[in-house]
Amino acid sequence: MSELPQAASANSLNPDDPMNKEWIGQQKKVFFRWIHYVIKAKDPSWAIPAEVKDLLEELKDGVVLARLVKSVSEKDFPQMTDEKQKTPFAVMGRLEKVLTFLKTREGLNITATGNDVFSGNEVQVMGLIWIMILKYQNITRNELLAWLREKLSPLSRDIGPSSDVKNFTDHWSSGMALCGLVASIAPSAINLAECEKMAPLERLTKALSVAEEMLKIPRLLEASDLYPHKPHERIMMTYLSFFRNLHAPKPTPAPQISEDQSKLIAELRAEIARLKLLVDQKEEKIIIIEKTKIVEIEKEVEELKKTHSTEISVYERKEKEAKLEIADRDKLVEDLKEQLAKSKADLQSSERAVIQARREIDRLETTEIEHLKSTIAAQAAEIELLKAKNKSLIGDMKTEVMKLLKKQKEDTDLIEILKTKVASYSGKIVELQQLIQEKGLTNVEALEQELRKMAIKNEELLKKIAQLEKEMHEAQRSAEKLMASIESEDGGGSAVSLKDQLDRALEQIRELMEWRKKALNEMAKLRDEQSELTALLGQMDKLVKTAVKSKSNSADSNKRAWEQLQQLVAWSGSKLDDLQNRVDEFTEAVKKPVLSVEKINS
Repeated sequence: MSELPQAASANSLNPDDPMNKEWIGQQKKVFFRWIHYVIKAKDPSWAIPAEVKDLLEELKDGVVLARLVKSVSEKDFPQMTDEKQKTPFAVMGRLEKVLTFLKTREGLNITATGNDVFSGNEVQVMGLIWIMILKYQNITRNELLAWLREKLSPLSRDIGPSSDVKNFTDHWSSGMALCGLVASIAPSAINLAECEKMAPLERLTKALSVAEEMLKIPRLLEASDLYPHKPHERIMMTYLSFFRNLHAPKPTPAPQISEDQSKLIAELRAEIARLKLLVDQKEEKIIIIEKTKIVEIEKEVEELKKTHSTEISVYERKEKEAKLEIADRDKLVEDLKEQLAKSKADLQSSERAVIQARREIDRLETTEIEHLKSTIAAQAAEIELLKAKNKSLIGDMKTEVMKLLKKQKEDTDLIEILKTKVASYSGKIVELQQLIQEKGLTNVEALEQELRKMAIKNEELLKKIAQLEKEMHEAQRSAEKLMASIESEDGGGSAVSLKDQLDRALEQIRELMEWRKKALNEMAKLRDEQSELTALLGQMDKLVKTAVKSKSNSADSNKRAWEQLQQLVAWSGSKLDDLQNRVDEFTEAVKKPVLSVEKINS
């Protein structure tokens, strides 16, 4: 389509020119009716405001202009303010939105501003509507002229010179061209012979009425707009474009060609080529044979003329029959040629369809490739994000494991202290036994038996503490192995699987930390028990020494002292049993984090 004209060049309208004033009035009326037809075609429920009769007044508030653009545009129209708002600020905002949409989204080269429409600038508003008509009625002057000539040229005998369309002004004033256009679309709708007898105004009225009733062409014009004065070409181009847009044949889309159809087309091409070759060969053979026959017949005729003059008529008849047979064969050859030409035309049509299908396939391939590229890029970005998160998780896990190793070292130190304390108890018990033997005390068999039991329990306690120490060392080695495994996996492996492993490892670390908290509480209780046993052994030592020094005391005093000592030994034995049980529980508790660390390493 040719470039749209500028709105300001509205035929250089001069308000002081009487003819221009008449043309302006025509354009206002036709443009007014075109606007209402377009809006109502899109929204049948919309009613024409009864109080508005002038085009400039109708467009001032921007409501009708917005409805018009929304009706003709195929693009998403922006949300407008409430149509009931009539303040200058709301109206100007509405107008600027519509004009900006026409410029940026629809690509119209317009110069009219919101102030031009609001103030009723006649030249600018008329130019704006005309540019919209050119775009949305799909009007190009030369193309529309060519279409009208194509429709009217076959009616040259009926409408005479009116069939040769030269312009959009005085050529249509007589009405014959308009009657011919109606007849070219619906021949039974109008009688051209009767139209020729009518006066111009009557002829125009007839053509306009039939076009509206039979062809559904909107009544944008009246007969008085075309005669006696010539119409302006803008109103005629607007009106005549409806004939082409509503009644021109729609192009049929090219058929889609499947793979089987492509194979069939290739086979048809090969068959057509073979048939063409056969026809050409057959034609040459037939011509050669028939020429040979004609020569032989002519020779025979000449010989018969010489020898049998009476039989000439018979041979002449045979000659005619042979010629007729040749003519029939020639006709057969012509029929074959026509079939070949038709096959060629069908083949060309199929080839065009194949080309169109190939273009569509190429377009789809390009679209899918771009889509795949964008998808791959998104997945790559997601993988990079997961890697970054994994690095952060690995760093956090390293920190947690380092804390665990440090705290296990502290636990090991506590076990060493416990081990030292229990060893000191063993020394104290041995000293008591040696002291009893050295002093030669009597009636201490029960006490010695209890001390031996305490010594045995103390040895067992030392063994269990050693086992506990071993378990703690194993837990530390497992944690160090976990640390090495984390460092070797840093930044590698599948993002998803590594994240799952890290999640499980962090969960195990949290369990280890919880166990350590419980273990520390248990160690605190054990230290309290150690303090009590230390005080107990001190009292026992003091009682033994007192008993040794006071052998000369009364039997009652010695008896009371030994009874107190025996009670203390029995009480210390129960405390030692309780301490042993606690160590057993502590040892069992150690096994769980050791297994957890080994599970993490696996």
